[in-house]
Amino acid sequence: MRGIVKFSVVLCVMGLAACAYAQTKTAAEYLQEGIFAQEIDSNPAKAVDLYSRVIVDPEASDIYKAQAMLRQGQCYVLLDQPDQAIKALKHLVQTFPGQTPVVDKARALLKDLVIVDPASLMPANTLAYVEVGNPGEQIETLLNMLQGTPLEASLNSTSQTQRGGGPQDIGQILQALRNPSMISEFKKVRGLAVGITGVPQNGPPPFVAVLFPGKSDALRGLLTVGLQIAAQPMDPIGGLQAYRVPGGPAAAFDDKALIVAFPESQLAGVIQQYTQAQTQTSLVKNRRFMSAAPVASRQQNALTVWVDAHDAYQKLMSVMPQDHMPGEFIIANMAMDLPSLDYATQTLSIQPDGIHMHASLNLKEGHQCLAYNMIHTPALTQAGFDAIPANAALVVSMALASPESAQAQAVQQKLQQLTGLDIGREIFANIEQISIFVIPGNEATPAYWSLPQIASQVGIAVTSHNPQKTRQFLNQWLSLGHAIVGQASGKPSAPKQGQYEIMLLNGQKICCYLDQINKTTVLGLSPGVIQQSRKAIEQKQNAYNSGPLSATFQALSPATSKLVLLNIGLAIEAVLPSMPNEVKNQLGPIAADLSKATANTVLQVNTEEGANQLGIHVGVNQLPKISDLLPSVMQLAEGMH
Repeated sequence: MRGIVKFSVVLCVMGLAACAYAQTKTAAEYLQEGIFAQEIDSNPAKAVDLYSRVIVDPEASDIYKAQAMLRQGQCYVLLDQPDQAIKALKHLVQTFPGQTPVVDKARALLKDLVIVDPASLMPANTLAYVEVGNPGEQIETLLNMLQGTPLEASLNSTSQTQRGGGPQDIGQILQALRNPSMISEFKKVRGLAVGITGVPQNGPPPFVAVLFPGKSDALRGLLTVGLQIAAQPMDPIGGLQAYRVPGGPAAAFDDKALIVAFPESQLAGVIQQYTQAQTQTSLVKNRRFMSAAPVASRQQNALTVWVDAHDAYQKLMSVMPQDHMPGEFIIANMAMDLPSLDYATQTLSIQPDGIHMHASLNLKEGHQCLAYNMIHTPALTQAGFDAIPANAALVVSMALASPESAQAQAVQQKLQQLTGLDIGREIFANIEQISIFVIPGNEATPAYWSLPQIASQVGIAVTSHNPQKTRQFLNQWLSLGHAIVGQASGKPSAPKQGQYEIMLLNGQKICCYLDQINKTTVLGLSPGVIQQSRKAIEQKQNAYNSGPLSATFQALSPATSKLVLLNIGLAIEAVLPSMPNEVKNQLGPIAADLSKATANTVLQVNTEEGANQLGIHVGVNQLPKISDLLPSVMQLAEGMH
């Protein structure tokens, strides 16, 4: 026992000695170790940690701290963490401005790291702007999505069979793009954008295009050779080599940017903005543009499009003959109130597990856009999804507009024409939200032999300000339908509690089931739909807070007004029972595999409708690898033929 105690004491003493030794290391020693890790061991992550010890050491001199910050920024570049590198280098410049040699190196490195906003070179009068964000990363993502598919195999075979000469078809071009070195070159591209600066009367529109090749020597070389072949040299402009294409655009470039302008007269002004960093007369000073398309989002998106609808309309009117307006233009103006349009945007985002597109139209305050007024509805509420079962495969939902809205007036008029009754106002004044949903079939959703199986899996959930009034209204009309079916069948009867005969189809009575839980009224053609809706409310486990649709539900904007969500896996499961038996026997195992692979895949379509803004979002979430889907999809397609 005494020996163990002695041994423990020895270990403690050794540990304390090691700590004491570590604490006695100077900033110079840590700096040397960091340089060794960075340049000899090629371990930038370890070097970053060692440089951090120098930076936080209160005894370290300014020169040591400045050198550590510079080298830390260099290591972040090696680690492909440009944001961290920029942060470290900017901190160095601000903290130690007196360390001139080190600060100069930091500024030179920052100049290469900081991405110039392509929009800063666009004229202030730009009418439409298109930017491709991170072209190399987008190409890499798309090509990675094709891995394991027949297209990848065909690209490989094309590369092997067509070795002579340059690319002979699209296959070789795509194969070349798959080359890691080519992808690496594309990833160096820092920006690509085109701006339309006017409305042409004849010929192509005036434009400005900007490309920042970054450190891609291959791309820069291709562009230089291309200009020398296709264009004629001009006198340098602002220190940049310049070329012109006869009858076409003019271009200028240096080691960081390529600028193309049409007509040629635009080129000098853009070069001045570039060389002198003058943004006062550029697109970035347009607040509407920067609020709709901030630089951070443009760099992340695969594609960003912005259109100045107001100025484009004014320019279009200035070149269009007032006494010969096209009829289509007049109709569009009546429906859209074109002078009230402000601007529009569209973005495309590509990620390994999903693709999303978002379009937005902004209107001026006090607009009279009839088309928008006809479709505008309030935002959806979470309470409107309380009765939707967690295993719902499809949800379609919208809120109802006020009785005074243009669409409500139109619907009210149509209902009065069909029924002879003024019931529209009562509906719009009371009903908040209507949701249609589809659940997978079970023993409680039996099929009517005269209807597809899926009809029994459809439910309608209605939330109301006054649910009792809603139930009374539905009960009145469903009871009327029940009486008509009874008379037609020759077997009239009183409706059962919550069950109404509403249709006589091929001699079979079709029943509608009705229930009301809290503020929600639920309708369906089977008791299973009603049971699952009641369970969702009572157990508080619905499609919004649990199940495969919940993540997409909870990521929705609070301004969402109309919504379609479809879980691909559950949709296959829900539709398959409605197929003929021979189809189910043949395709059942394939569909089961496909359903399993897409169990979390959700197709999303929704609108975001404000008083002066309409947004439309279309996307696919949790998309599995295409190589995992393709075999089942191809088998399914062959089986259906």
